Amino acid sequence: MPKAKELLYTGRPVKAEEAERIGLLNQVVPSAQLRSAALEMAKQISENDPRMVQGIKRLLDDGVGMALARTLRRRAKRAQEANSKPTRRVKVSKHF
Repeated sequence: MPKAKELLYTGRPVKAEEAERIGLLNQVVPSAQLRSAALEMAKQISENDPRMVQGIKRLLDDGVGMALARTLRRRAKRAQEANSKPTRRVKVSKHF
């Protein structure tokens, strides 16, 4: 999580090798091998039970995506509420 926060907060570009190392990419291949690498991965996926692949995809898309969307909506609402609250000034007693 700390690395994800760093990248989100800073917006710094990530080179392919680092992205692979920290798990943002599956693999880095030379551009000349990209098509064959993609086809090999597609072949491996296609050899699995399609219901399993579809279920995992749905779980990841809906579950993780919805949790993230819900969190972002909640944070946006809190930020909006914080920005809309009037600033209160407190008078401090001279006896304090």
